[in-house]
Amino acid sequence: MLLLAACTGLGLPAAPAADPEAFASRASGIGMLVRAAHLCGIPLSQGAQDRAARIEVAAIAWQQSRGGVPARDAFLRAMAPPRFDGRSRKTEREEWCAARRPTVQELDGRLTGPEGDRLIEQAEAVQRRPG
Repeated sequence: MLLLAACTGLGLPAAPAADPEAFASRASGIGMLVRAAHLCGIPLSQGAQDRAARIEVAAIAWQQSRGGVPARDAFLRAMAPPRFDGRSRKTEREEWCAARRPTVQELDGRLTGPEGDRLIEQAEAVQRRPG
């Protein structure tokens, strides 16, 4: 549920000037879904992966510029999928993946369409901002 809440901003129109805080939040949600796709074996197009990487790079750089390596590392840790340990790990992982599959599939379309264009523009704007 937390993952879905982090991604609710994906459908909002882009602001004329990128708000780095809001952009980083959206980038985190995208990063979580890309990691879920990898962990769960959900296909994500190369174009979507490329755009997600560009968005994430901008957010990571911004996090590091405002809080150093600790902020960068915390941002990266927050995107990591859960660890599935113990006897029930296969079932838990399958349930977790099933819950994210529709959102990951939707993300692919969003990143490769006009919304992805706007997110890349925001990433570039965030990267141009003075540190």
